[in-house]
Amino acid sequence: MEDFEQELKMDFLEEAEDLLSHAESAFLRLEEEREDAELLNEIFRVAHNLKGTSKAVGFDQMAQLTHIAENLILKLKEGELQVTDAIVSGLLEFKDKVEEMIKGLLDDLDASFEIDSVTANLESLTSGQVSAEAEEVEPQASIEEERVLDNSLFDDSEDPFDEEVVSTEEFPDAAMFEESSEVAEESMVSDAALESLRELGLSEEELEGLGGTPAASADEEALSFQNVEKLPVVESKVEQTPVAEPKKEAKKESGQKDESIRVNLSRIDNINNIIGELVILQTVLSQRRYVNIKDELSNKSISMMGKLFKEVQEVAMSLRMLPLKGAFQKMNRIVRDTSKALGKDAKLVMVGEETEVDKTVLERISDPLVHIVRNAVDHGLESDEDRVASGKGKGVIQIKAFHEGSNLAIQITDDGKGIDHEVIRAKAVEKKIISANSTMTPDEIIQLIFHPGFSTKEQVTEVSGRGVGMDVVKTNIEALGGQVKVESKIGEGSSFKIMIPLTLAIIEGLVINSDGQKFVIPLSQVHELTQVNEADVEKFTGAAELFRLRGEVMPLFHINKKLGAKVEQKASNIVVVVKGLGRSFGVAVDDVLIQQQIVIKKLGEDLRGKQGIMGSAIMSDGMPSLILDLFELFKNDLKESKAHKEYKEGQAA
Repeated sequence: MEDFEQELKMDFLEEAEDLLSHAESAFLRLEEEREDAELLNEIFRVAHNLKGTSKAVGFDQMAQLTHIAENLILKLKEGELQVTDAIVSGLLEFKDKVEEMIKGLLDDLDASFEIDSVTANLESLTSGQVSAEAEEVEPQASIEEERVLDNSLFDDSEDPFDEEVVSTEEFPDAAMFEESSEVAEESMVSDAALESLRELGLSEEELEGLGGTPAASADEEALSFQNVEKLPVVESKVEQTPVAEPKKEAKKESGQKDESIRVNLSRIDNINNIIGELVILQTVLSQRRYVNIKDELSNKSISMMGKLFKEVQEVAMSLRMLPLKGAFQKMNRIVRDTSKALGKDAKLVMVGEETEVDKTVLERISDPLVHIVRNAVDHGLESDEDRVASGKGKGVIQIKAFHEGSNLAIQITDDGKGIDHEVIRAKAVEKKIISANSTMTPDEIIQLIFHPGFSTKEQVTEVSGRGVGMDVVKTNIEALGGQVKVESKIGEGSSFKIMIPLTLAIIEGLVINSDGQKFVIPLSQVHELTQVNEADVEKFTGAAELFRLRGEVMPLFHINKKLGAKVEQKASNIVVVVKGLGRSFGVAVDDVLIQQQIVIKKLGEDLRGKQGIMGSAIMSDGMPSLILDLFELFKNDLKESKAHKEYKEGQAA
């Protein structure tokens, strides 16, 4: 396969992924807006573009499958079939199969797939056999009246209904790329087509070698994705009206549109790495202002440079930021499929889907969201009968995103029955996760739902019961340096609040000193700094020390002891107070040096996976420092500390 052809195919697969994401959203909207002609036009256009372009680049199986789906959509568009749940499910199944094909083709451009079952289902839906809501028609009459596209493209045999076919469309085939020189001279490649080929990296000489001179043939234009609409279109009685954009977005179209280009992520990462190094150098200079550097103009220039670097850094980081809309829209499908499987009537409400977050965070947040949303439908919402009895209507799952400080907050709320901590406790005792005489607060009991293997379901189903879902949530969120908080009220519903950093590349950090070594604590974990006198610390043999802060008793740990450094007895200690996930504790440090932006560097093989170490950083003196995750570093101490348990038991009493 030539490089040009390979690039063309890979370019199509990238664009096809975007089309599919848009298609799934449209299919789900179709279930709610069944009579929306504009929406059907939009869906038809997506299918038509996907079919024509996939055939043009040589993905015949995808073109064949999309062709059959297009027949179904055409019947819906013309009013010959009515939208039903079965049809929407069939279209979603078609989308899943094409998505599977795209993933397979990204690994192997010559891969083939099993599409018979999906094809048969789509053909059955098109004929009206599956849909219970479709009008009953005579099978032969249905065939004779059906406006189908020319199936002979996929079958060399003679079409028995050849005389009834209205469409004259033909897919682009090899003949389109072997036009005679006579046609070539008459057809001029558009500027858009030439520009598309140049963006793929072809030089003018290569264009000329392919016959793509300024007076080139239309071959490249036929291949250009900028000119997909120039492929042959269906000639039928259907009026080809322009597809209108959704009304909600109409207001945004006023004014000049923002143009976009595709850029390899590696280039963006490279820019961020370089800017990160500049930030380190700027920090070095800033800390030497008025000490080693006395010149007033130089000091002012350094200050201005710091501001400019911060702006450049924010712009560079924004290149990696993507809206949560795509991840949120996937939850629509989860709610639909789960509610139908369980026989519940539920809908999803999305708020703040335009909130942006780092691409890496976006990729890792998907699985936790799936498990929480599915759990909300399965465990949170009551059955339809119980909801009617309690005066509730259709079940509502709300997923809301917003910025809270330097963190991204995602809140998933349901209006279901809430979490009964007594039921959780009984199941935890049954599974021997806790003992029968354990004293725990209701909030602590609810946190047990995150324990590996915990589930209140008696039987394992396709939806739940294995006890791995919420464990995945906790593990993935904590791996991002985030936290999960659960609030619930019996009869009113539950709320899961996820707090994660906006980016994993640069953080605000507190630089501390421990036995002459510098360490960094993420500022998002620091609740406050305080001074604790040694006389106010209560000590227990073999247990954590305790101290009281404004009436609240907390465990006190020493960073030096945890890191294996020397612990000096002092009259007072500087304590970093940490709060989160229902855990509050203090960490004594030798000194707090400075708060600054920290560029996170990857750990070496010898430190990777070490508990409590989330990364490294280069400090202003050029020396490396470790970034500590205090929640992870002292996790076992909090669990095993006898003093901590006694403190909690006393608090519960």
